[in-house]
Amino acid sequence: MGVGMDAYDQGTRMGIAPAATVAYDHRDAEATRSVFAASAENAREYALGRRTRSVYCEQQKRAAGDRFADLLSQEPKSNKPSKRELKKGIVDDINL
Repeated sequence: MGVGMDAYDQGTRMGIAPAATVAYDHRDAEATRSVFAASAENAREYALGRRTRSVYCEQQKRAAGDRFADLLSQEPKSNKPSKRELKKGIVDDINL
């Protein structure tokens, strides 16, 4: 997650994949809520074993107002894994 237009450049310099990066305007309250909700959802689903990676999908990036979401074609359109990719969760259950 990163704020501002250089989020992808800075993330890459730190070894963070573009799929794990989202750029949003911190002055936009709705964008901020959206990206933090997406981060919480991704972490929860990964911890429960429902996802194989904790990355942002294109839909989540668009909801956060990420202007660069459509430029990164290697990103998943959705974060739902196939049944083959599912693994046992690292937590029993979590209610948010």
